[in-house]
Amino acid sequence: ILLDVMTSYGLLGSLIWISSVVYLYLGIIKRVKKDTSILPFYAIMSVEIIKLLFSSTYIVSYVFWFFIGYGLSCRFDLKRVYIS
Repeated sequence: ILLDVMTSYGLLGSLIWISSVVYLYLGIIKRVKKDTSILPFYAIMSVEIIKLLFSSTYIVSYVFWFFIGYGLSCRFDLKRVYIS
C-alpha cells in the first residue's frame, strides 16, 4: 500500500493519506482501551489490515472499507450527557 500511495500521490498526498489512516487507527485504540471485550475483534482486524499491506487490491477490499467505517464510528462515538 505504501509504495502504491507514494507513486500515485507523491510525498504530500502520501503524508495526508498516512496521517488519516493513523487518525482512524488511534480512534480504534481508544475504543479498545474503554472496552477490552472487543480485543479479539481488534486483533483479527489488525491482521487483515497487515495482510492488505502486501496486496495491490486494497481499494476494492471490503476489509479496508470496513476499517475506514469502523475507525470513523470510533472517532465520532460521543457519549453525550444530557442535563435535564
